Amino acid sequence: MVASEIRSLSQRSAESVKEIRQLINRSSSHVAASHRRQTTREAFLRDLTHRVKGFHDRDMYVFVLDAWGTYLAFGGNPSRVGTRVQDIAGIDGNQLLGSIVNQAGVEAGLVEYDITNPTTGKVQAKMSLVEQVDDLFVGCGVYKDLAAV
Repeated sequence: MVASEIRSLSQRSAESVKEIRQLINRSSSHVAASHRRQTTREAFLRDLTHRVKGFHDRDMYVFVLDAWGTYLAFGGNPSRVGTRVQDIAGIDGNQLLGSIVNQAGVEAGLVEYDITNPTTGKVQAKMSLVEQVDDLFVGCGVYKDLAAV
């Protein structure tokens, strides 16, 4: 890689992380606002999943997992709610869940992993910003597509 490509990749990664943070912060802000207005947990999860609420953008989406790996919310894709990370073909779901729970349990941070892109159906590298909110694990990630740089 030449220096300009490395700078471009770094810039794209920084921009992607910024976009991830913006999207997940909207969900975290929603959590706080929901609690202030005494919105139920169910309404929060429903809002995150609803297609028109804005918790997904292109191939980025907010997801919420419980400690057992079940998707409780999935930005813009209600058919994924109730499915488990462990049941996604082509990945080690238990390892992924462990990474998310371990990182989010300490502080909000990035987790990198391979997972099936629901848009393409192919296993791709992804990085997600994850954080724990009550007993929920909220995340938002971006697929790492170096060919697009």
